[in-house]
Amino acid sequence: MRLYAGAIDGARGDSLLRFAGNDIYISDAEISRRTGDGADADGDGALSWSELKSLVARTYNLDGRLPATRAALESSTQYRANNRSLRVELLGTMTTAERRIYVPLESI
Repeated sequence: MRLYAGAIDGARGDSLLRFAGNDIYISDAEISRRTGDGADADGDGALSWSELKSLVARTYNLDGRLPATRAALESSTQYRANNRSLRVELLGTMTTAERRIYVPLESI
């Protein structure tokens, strides 16, 4: 949840989150204040998975840290320029998807 809420508050998301044991609550009032609309679309007092996905889709780049498109990301970096990068395929613990990263050779 810190990952998702962090896109809204520009930090770790802690200004939006409340913790109670194993439960995590997100402040709909604070989301409304920052984004102009609430996350709890059906008004039941809880975020369903579809409401959370919709919130993330609307707010993932509110703080402007991320380029708006993949082309903008690629043009802002030198990660593939002149074959000066080493391609590495990774499997992580957060997803079963394989990720491909490019490491500049001068960083090795």
